[in-house]
Amino acid sequence: MRLIAALAFPTADYESREAMATDAFLDALGDTDLFMRIRDRQPTILDAALAIALQMEVWSKNIQS
Repeated sequence: MRLIAALAFPTADYESREAMATDAFLDALGDTDLFMRIRDRQPTILDAALAIALQMEVWSKNIQS
């Protein structure tokens, strides 16, 4: 995702590119509830958004078991 963001926005600074990549990742989830729960935790970089999403996925699977 970072490579794609770097290629799409070659003149953007690191912070802007991270914000755009994070937004693209959250939009791609296709789950409004998950989007909002992750956004509420205010991730500022892609790695943080991914870590939150993975943590919530594990929690969701543990609850369903």
